[in-house]
Amino acid sequence: MAVKTMGRTLSTLLIGATLVTAEELPDFDKLWNYGDPAGTEEKFRAILPRAKEPGNADYHLQLLTQIARTQSLRGQFAEAHKTLDEVEGKLTDETKPARLRYLLERGRSFNSAGEGEKALALFKQAFEFGTKLGEDYHAIDAAHMIAIAVATVDEKLAWGRKGIDLAGKTKDKRAAGWKGALLNNVGYTLLEAKRFDEARATFTDLVTYEKGRQNARGESIAKWFLGHILRKEGKHEEALAAQRDLLKQAEKEGRENTGFTHEEIAECLYALGKKDEAKPHFKKAFDLLNKIAWVKADKKRMERLARLAG
Repeated sequence: MAVKTMGRTLSTLLIGATLVTAEELPDFDKLWNYGDPAGTEEKFRAILPRAKEPGNADYHLQLLTQIARTQSLRGQFAEAHKTLDEVEGKLTDETKPARLRYLLERGRSFNSAGEGEKALALFKQAFEFGTKLGEDYHAIDAAHMIAIAVATVDEKLAWGRKGIDLAGKTKDKRAAGWKGALLNNVGYTLLEAKRFDEARATFTDLVTYEKGRQNARGESIAKWFLGHILRKEGKHEEALAAQRDLLKQAEKEGRENTGFTHEEIAECLYALGKKDEAKPHFKKAFDLLNKIAWVKADKKRMERLARLAG
């Protein structure tokens, strides 16, 4: 007989009163390393032979959607769509979770390739379908992606808050974990729109949320944004004090990823006319941020850090 559990299928055999279960297919979501999509694809492809066995159709198709995602993350959009075409051709009424993930990954592939309108339609389908299925985690993922894909600030905020609302109501612990990321995204959108009071309220909520789940890293990131908002408002003394407190805490905990904090301290000192005092912080920021690919790619930012470091 077949036993379905959490999207995986176990082949079982009853022998008298003994239940013999074949090796369970792994939870491939736990194999993800978003910093190494090529390595993740290798792990996924190693599972494929077992995933293709009879009785594993939904698992197999879900796995293929994640292989497509590894391809999309590397800019291999044609390959990603080819993989998703294979999934699409095999979807049935018995593979609804796979259909949901297909919609998400097809949308992500379009979005990453700059085809926002196509992506948006798919993300909205995914949100509606995920909500209908009670798949809160993926429904919230869809809301998160819609907030990225839509054009206006108000639309971004509406979809971000819709995701936050669902994360607050869900009984799915994993889905509830979206709340921190969504609060961060909403806060950042407000910050970019220079709606500083609203941004501050959102990041204050994020501090409370992260503190409640004892996530020191998340709490420190939210506090960094609160300090950053102060600098954007021209409150350089207050911002400097906030960032120095964060740096002390990071050094106490032995954390080395303090490039952004050094950058903020340097900018505050520079704005206060303390250019010599700012130089070592600009230098430290340059050295640390130069190790982060997406920051290093921002040549204007890195050139400024190097120049002000002296």
